[in-house]
Amino acid sequence: MKKTLPLLLGILAPIVFVAIFTIDGLFRKDYSAISMHISALSIGSNGWIQIVNFLILGVFLFIFSTQILSENTKEKKSKTGPIILLISSICFLLSGPFIMDSMGTLRENMTTHGIIHGTLGGIVFLLMPVTCFVFYNSFENEKKWIHFRKWTLTAGIVISLTLVIFTLVTKIEYINKIFINYLGLMQRAVIVPYMIWLLTFAIKKTTKR
Repeated sequence: MKKTLPLLLGILAPIVFVAIFTIDGLFRKDYSAISMHISALSIGSNGWIQIVNFLILGVFLFIFSTQILSENTKEKKSKTGPIILLISSICFLLSGPFIMDSMGTLRENMTTHGIIHGTLGGIVFLLMPVTCFVFYNSFENEKKWIHFRKWTLTAGIVISLTLVIFTLVTKIEYINKIFINYLGLMQRAVIVPYMIWLLTFAIKKTTKR
């Protein structure tokens, strides 16, 4: 049971996170999931919901990652993937209390907590495709993971492509002006595939015990 619980939390982490920000976004009158970032839900009187959502994701993913790291250490497998997941979990956890600034805030007008949130987010987004590619390599000589390995590669490619597009849209001004009303949708195009991969990975780890 002690070993199973962390794996179950790995399954719950992406489900709870996506469910909460989706439902919360639907019931916010001043919020648009198509044009606004997920983190924008942390702003305002009801912002505590998304803040707690980040905390839950961070804690659940941390416990899950610790279990995977422990298993890989005992079995003398690569520890790189679990360590990257641990780093991501810490970034998600800290993203809760360090609330982002309102969308459209100029760099020179950003608050300290807004800058920290943005930095943490940048790390998380960068590590999303990296996580998939690292685990793809670690599954190379494991027959029981051969089919999941293909899915992991596919997920890594999809996340990489959507991340490049999202980055270009947010960083290049004239492109940003064209797609400014679709920033939320583009961000979700990066995050949701990663959460699906994380969910399926956790399920596979549970069923293959």
